[in-house]
Amino acid sequence: RERERESERESERASEREQDSRNKAGTGTIACTIYWPPLKPLEVMGMLTLILGIAVPVYGSFKCLQKKEDTTAWLHCWLVLAAFYELEWLLEVIGVDDAFGSANFTVLKLMTLAYIVLPRTHGAKLIYERVVDPFLADHEQRVDAMLELASRQASIRLLELKRAGLELLAAKGQDAQVALMKLLTQLAQAQQQAATAAAATETEIDSATPKHASDKVSIQADPRVTTADCGAGEDETSFTAHAKAE
Repeated sequence: RERERESERESERASEREQDSRNKAGTGTIACTIYWPPLKPLEVMGMLTLILGIAVPVYGSFKCLQKKEDTTAWLHCWLVLAAFYELEWLLEVIGVDDAFGSANFTVLKLMTLAYIVLPRTHGAKLIYERVVDPFLADHEQRVDAMLELASRQASIRLLELKRAGLELLAAKGQDAQVALMKLLTQLAQAQQQAATAAAATETEIDSATPKHASDKVSIQADPRVTTADCGAGEDETSFTAHAKAE
């Protein structure tokens, strides 16, 4: 009986050792699958494009800021990269990547990014001086005028919303009508000034627009904002009396 028991114990120990070895082998296989996944060549090139297009410029700019060096080269790189990504998006919308082939398009993208980002090529500086800078210089005045006009129109809309809210509060609260009427008068004057400035900006845009028909920019002020809405031709007393009458 003792011999049988010993043999049973030995068989149990052998089975436990075998199970432990299997578990260890399985754990090693899982770890290898998680940390070392098989990558295709196209996926590897995609990772390289991310490294060249984002990681390298970020780290280079960080080092320049840490050492307080000149950042002009990396500014050129970021400007050219922004233009490159816009062009890439446009080509994908058109369908050039599908027609050219996804692998060939990725290889071309990787080569272009390497030419732009790597400091030895000076590609970012050359592209900026020959393409980006002339294009932005030709359209700088019109873009600035459009942004200025958009900002002024947004301020007019904000003033209109404030005025509508104050009018609603004035209609519901009788005790605060006097103070609200003063605020309405100030807002009407500010709205009139903003509309006048917007009209002047529109005149500047028309004068700065080239004479070529293809280069004209048609920007108009909001027709709903008139001098009557802004209280043109009325002083503070008459506007307050008119608001109280309403």
